[in-house]
Amino acid sequence: NTQALEAVKEMFGCELMIPAEMNGIKKGENFLWLSDFNSTKPEILSFVVYSIPYTSAEQFSLENYIHTRDSVMKKNMPGGKPDQYIQTEADYVTITETAYKERYLQIAKGLWYMENDMMGGPFVSHAVVDELNNKIIVVEAFVYAAGQKKGRFMRKLEASLYTLKLPA
Repeated sequence: NTQALEAVKEMFGCELMIPAEMNGIKKGENFLWLSDFNSTKPEILSFVVYSIPYTSAEQFSLENYIHTRDSVMKKNMPGGKPDQYIQTEADYVTITETAYKERYLQIAKGLWYMENDMMGGPFVSHAVVDELNNKIIVVEAFVYAAGQKKGRFMRKLEASLYTLKLPA
């Protein structure tokens, strides 16, 4: 999706290959939501990209990851009512630290839910330090597909996360 690619590049200076069906784009402050929510399918596939200032390696702890994710999602991913927003199911999050393209990469996998609603599903996120701009870039994929197996959706979306290219 070239429109999504340009939106990511314009807001974050990065490149991320997004599947063509991700034709919905919503912007926030240092936040981008890319989704197929304009489709007629029962499932909703989404990406979010956001950045936060980088201050120290301590930002990559499990507790900080969950706190930051919940804060960003509450601000940018409201539900249909004022008391609804996306949150992390903290007991089901795993963090893996690795290297990708010679950079530190934190991979988080877990479950999300909509506070005060019945929605939820799996997510996977990648967090990397953009050293050039001194910030952490987080790219995340998540799925809502009530009553369906979600593995095939998640594999497709997670593959896109590995296409992230930071500024040189």
